[in-house]
Amino acid sequence: MEANGFYAGAWASNTSLAFYGARGELALHVGYRNDVDAFSYDFGNERYFEIDPGVNCCGEF
Repeated sequence: MEANGFYAGAWASNTSLAFYGARGELALHVGYRNDVDAFSYDFGNERYFEIDPGVNCCGEF
């Protein structure tokens, strides 16, 4: 979803509890992008949440 340069989204997946240590994963991301003349920029953040055993890990900028 995007409006006036702002964007947001989500992604989910199931995983193997024995191999990965969690039953699933949820990733949420938000940000802002724009162009000024020939210069483009994008600031965003994505955060991963592990579903069961209650560990959340690994946000990125």
